[in-house]
Amino acid sequence: EKLIDKNSSDFYGRNILKSFAERHIYFTADGKTLFYPDKNEYQNNELGVTIFFKKLKEDKAEAKKLDSEITKYFVLDDSNKSKIFYLKGKDGNFYQNDFNDNRVKIAADVKDFWINSSGNNILYINKDGDIYLVDAKGNKDKIDSGSKIVSVKDNLNKIYYTKDKSLYFKNSGKDREQIAKDVSDVVRIYDSGEIYFAKAEET
Repeated sequence: EKLIDKNSSDFYGRNILKSFAERHIYFTADGKTLFYPDKNEYQNNELGVTIFFKKLKEDKAEAKKLDSEITKYFVLDDSNKSKIFYLKGKDGNFYQNDFNDNRVKIAADVKDFWINSSGNNILYINKDGDIYLVDAKGNKDKIDSGSKIVSVKDNLNKIYYTKDKSLYFKNSGKDREQIAKDVSDVVRIYDSGEIYFAKAEET
């Protein structure tokens, strides 16, 4: 299926479509499977897009629909397993799926998520700012509430987040640490642990 018509007379529209496609297209590491969006949704995708996937090296392989209204998706494709994680629609439903349409709902009202390299541990934050870590057995650990995640590092083992104008650091298996108070903005956090942030002005 052609996603972009290079002969289109609408240069502006063609470039919007190209940008839209590049944001949502993904090839698995082995190059055998392509994920791509419905090309007809590029002008109206506030609630997400329909994502299809197709086996490229199988004769007469047909594209399969992953789901509609997808706002974010992540594909884990190593030699042992393949998992697809995604957010759906305005309700923020968070799902795990595979190439055989074995879908499992993880949570609702989710704003964003992160997956570790093995796909066994999941970190997500909901729209109320509640942060949860889910392990391979499905056990859910609430890290904090009313928060905003700033950075996730070291395969989900290090989480930096703000709450009530304070910056916190949560290391796996340990209690949270308060790094600073009266933080207005976190500029950058390096892998070394070096942090640059701005302090709120005193009134």
